[in-house]
Amino acid sequence: MGHKSTTEPPHDLDDRLGELFAVAPDQFVTKRNALAADLKRAGRAADSARVKGLTRPTLPAWAVNQVYWHAREDYERLTVAGDRMRELQRRALSGAAVDLHGVTKERQQAIRAFVDRASSLMRQAGQTVTAATRQRIAVTADAIAAYGSHPREYALGRLERDLDPPGFEALAGLTGAAPPPLRLVKSKRDQRDEEPAPGRASRSTGAPAETQSDREAARRRREDLKEATRARDASKRELDRARRTEAVEAERLEELQQELAPLRHRVALLEARAQKTEESLAASRKEVQEAERRWKVADQQVRELGGE
Repeated sequence: MGHKSTTEPPHDLDDRLGELFAVAPDQFVTKRNALAADLKRAGRAADSARVKGLTRPTLPAWAVNQVYWHAREDYERLTVAGDRMRELQRRALSGAAVDLHGVTKERQQAIRAFVDRASSLMRQAGQTVTAATRQRIAVTADAIAAYGSHPREYALGRLERDLDPPGFEALAGLTGAAPPPLRLVKSKRDQRDEEPAPGRASRSTGAPAETQSDREAARRRREDLKEATRARDASKRELDRARRTEAVEAERLEELQQELAPLRHRVALLEARAQKTEESLAASRKEVQEAERRWKVADQQVRELGGE
């Protein structure tokens, strides 16, 4: 998408920002600075400073932006699948019986299609697509699906960094419902065992259904479950962070290896040329020595004949 002339006042900043985040990665800084200069000349210092503070998107974030700008159908398919999943989750939290299998598969397919389209757009732009890059795009796509069409913490098509999926608390806010309280579900056998025997007082007589120690044990189990769940979620977040760091380092290593490959080839060529030059120098030195020997012989003959 082309960039407007820098002499044109930037009336619609949203459109100009859209153009900025749709350009190739190596053009971002130049286009950003030009837009900031336009805004400053137009007397919009605050907007100019805001634009000047934008950072060039990471390569995965740039690829996600391109899906929004150039393959909107794949982007919307992802958000629709996310909305469907969240609606079923909301119903499940309300106690309804739902089947998440179909919508889960639909969401996974939407994420795969999104990653494939982002990778294709990267290749069309001459960018290298690595496994680490695809993984980081998939994580961002998962976050986009989690937010769906609900209010989000990012601007559509203007990502500067990769996204992380929202946590449980944020998802609960998106669904608009809190999880139901835990309750003990007893089997039919347990219920039969609790039925009063003939001649014994029933629950209607006021006899307690459970003792204080039973209630205390159940409370401790709930607290233990809550603590174990928090620890598990914290471990999962740590694992996800470690995996993302690993993916970033793996991609960086691959990029450096790609940069190093032509340099190694260049070094090999220079070493070969240096070897040939050394061989030529050795041959030239032999020729010099032979020429000096012949000159000395000829000079001696001249002297012996009385010449100078």
